[in-house]
Amino acid sequence: MKLDCWEIIEEGFHFLNSERIKMLKNAASTSKISYTVHAPFAGINLASPEPLQSVLLDFMDKSLERSYTLEAEIFIVHPGLLSPFTIHFPELAWDSLKNAIRHLCKLSDALGSPKIAVENMAPPYPFLVSQSQDIERLFQELDCEFGLCLDIGHAQKSGGVKTFLKRVEQYVTHVHAHDNIGNEDAHLQVGKGIVDWKYVVSTLKKLNFRGYIVVENTTLDDAYDSIHFLKRIINR
Repeated sequence: MKLDCWEIIEEGFHFLNSERIKMLKNAASTSKISYTVHAPFAGINLASPEPLQSVLLDFMDKSLERSYTLEAEIFIVHPGLLSPFTIHFPELAWDSLKNAIRHLCKLSDALGSPKIAVENMAPPYPFLVSQSQDIERLFQELDCEFGLCLDIGHAQKSGGVKTFLKRVEQYVTHVHAHDNIGNEDAHLQVGKGIVDWKYVVSTLKKLNFRGYIVVENTTLDDAYDSIHFLKRIINR
């Protein structure tokens, strides 16, 4: 397990223009840090049917190509959600989501990197992939190469981390780490909520997990403390 990675959220002020990519690559060359990129998600719904989906995928393609230029290793995407239209046609939303993932995987394969990882989301929002059975369905119905970005905080809100991990552990290629007390997606400092982090780390070790654990907190101080907390458990 590695913690020497910085995840770029390609939204707003963090948009990967050529100048910012050059700056980040220079930083990586001196600090030996690696990058992953969280794909844009504000206003992006990969479960949107055509004709909107083509527009969204063109936008996502450009983000994936910029991530490739950055030499990012993983490209994390949100799975999409039911809209006021598709809530009446959920299978149309599922088909649209699967088409979107196939499309992104095809471009990833053509470029050679970064690899696609789909993140599990948190209720109560109508995301298509929030429960462990949703993840199982996605991987069973798709034959392209992608992984699961296991969001620990979201999993805790979706029936508990232990139950969640037992069903989807074989798909995990990337991890988002943050905590909560079960009532909201609070992105608390790791160790400040009810997640059983010893169980999480022991399970990842059992799986011989070699991906990145990225802490997702609302302040840098919380992020640093989360990293130190995780390192203590990992190094035991």
